[in-house]
Amino acid sequence: MKVIKIEDIVRKDVPLYYRNKYTAIAELQLAESKINRVAIEFAIEVTPISGKIYSIDEIDNIDYPTIPVKKALVEQIKIYDREGLLP
Repeated sequence: MKVIKIEDIVRKDVPLYYRNKYTAIAELQLAESKINRVAIEFAIEVTPISGKIYSIDEIDNIDYPTIPVKKALVEQIKIYDREGLLP
């Protein structure tokens, strides 16, 4: 399982200044040559004590265990956030 890219990232309006919510399309390689495009919703919350908390709130139905998919997506989102690629 591999995250190829996350695209079409759109920031949602949230009244909380310390929480940002996003929707996006993720390209995942689940099998050897099969690439799936799934809609995801994720959040980044800034806390005063531990820094940032990344979470996947929603993911389209896929025929694969969700825990490794969510872990891989969070790692990719962290990279995008460090590089300033999130709106």
